[in-house]
Amino acid sequence: MTGFIILLLAALLPALLSFIVVRRAKRQFSERMRRIRALNNYRRRLDREFFPVPFDALERYGDYIGDISCRNNAKSPYLRCAINPSGPCEDCSNYEKRP
Repeated sequence: MTGFIILLLAALLPALLSFIVVRRAKRQFSERMRRIRALNNYRRRLDREFFPVPFDALERYGDYIGDISCRNNAKSPYLRCAINPSGPCEDCSNYEKRP
C-alpha cells in the first residue's frame, strides 16, 4: 500500500510543480504588464499636460485639404470634410467656425 502511495506521488509531482511554475510566471507577467500600462498612462498624462498641441500647430504641420478652420474638417490628406468629403469648402452650407 505504501508503494502505491509513493508511486502516485511520484506521478503527480511533475504536474504539480509545472502548475506552480506556470502560475508564478503568469502572475509575474501580469504584474509586469500592469506596471507598463501605468507608466504609459503616466507618460501620456505628462505629455498632454506639458506639451499640449495647439490648433495652430495642427494647421502648420498637418497636410490637410479643405478649410482647417471648419469644425467638420476631416483632418485628412484625402477627405476634405466629414459631411461633404469631395468638397468644395467655399460656400458650404455646413460650415461651422471652429471655436
